[in-house]
Amino acid sequence: MDIDDPDWLRLLASGLTVQLDSVKEEFASILESRTVLGYHGCRPQDLTTYLTGGIKAFGSSDLMQLLSDAVEQLNNPELGDELLARGQRRLHDHTDSIVYFVLDRRHVLRSSGHYLIYGSEWLCSVFAENRALLREFGFPTLFEVAFPLSSASASDKRELVRHLLHEWTRLSIMNLQQSRVVDFSFAVRERIPAEMIVGHTHPSSINDPLEGGRQYVNDYVTCQRCVRRVVKANRAAEFR
Repeated sequence: MDIDDPDWLRLLASGLTVQLDSVKEEFASILESRTVLGYHGCRPQDLTTYLTGGIKAFGSSDLMQLLSDAVEQLNNPELGDELLARGQRRLHDHTDSIVYFVLDRRHVLRSSGHYLIYGSEWLCSVFAENRALLREFGFPTLFEVAFPLSSASASDKRELVRHLLHEWTRLSIMNLQQSRVVDFSFAVRERIPAEMIVGHTHPSSINDPLEGGRQYVNDYVTCQRCVRRVVKANRAAEFR
């Protein structure tokens, strides 16, 4: 069977003494009290706003501010005016109030790396053929999010249960140890609170889906926040 074949769940159902739906319901109930580690990729210039204010969805004014900040650093007035006008025209293409993060870190780096390489997807569309310029602003960052599943939508929890049961069945039947790369994301309305951000990294190698999957090499693998974290950990270790 194919890795995503729905027959995996049918095989699971055939070996149960109860209905599969009741297993899903019980599993979802158990997950209600659990916390999942997820990942949100972006390209911030300063982590402070994220680590103090959380990861928030961009509204129209936020996007135009983001664009204005990028244009200011271009030092190319003619191109800047063109980008600002294009951004204003394309504001209606953006739907705000939702923040997404994924379950599998590998999926971000292999299939959704453009968020780390260029930043905002909307900003990338505004820059269009000039999107390579966005690599000059900020640095690729993967935030680690400890998300209580009690805060997840009912539809996200149902889908997570389906994914987990599907993958557990496939691994068990094929006697495999390594899970596949899972394409699963959570949708959070408006904001992921700062207290849910438990860490961050700056991956050195990222696939660029906008360039045919070509590997993007990131030279900025540490930031001031990383340095502070290491210093704080070392000082704490000295007193143990």
